[in-house]
Amino acid sequence: MHVEILAFGVQADEKPLMERAFAGHHDVRSLDVFLNEDTAPVAAGYEIVSSSVNSDLSGRVLRILAAGGTRMIAQRSTG
Repeated sequence: MHVEILAFGVQADEKPLMERAFAGHHDVRSLDVFLNEDTAPVAAGYEIVSSSVNSDLSGRVLRILAAGGTRMIAQRSTG
């Protein structure tokens, strides 16, 4: 299944790595802004959202994402 992924908080050096990792499988739209109450509405229509460790995943944000059709959140972190 080919889906579009919206990735929040993507750093400049991270963007080409994500594009290569998903090439031919999924489309990734990368944003440099972090996920929070103000930016969550941008995810409307995306079933999958990728967030960084600096994202706000509060109940309010999760409700906004769910209302917009998001069904999965993939957290990016290291360590």
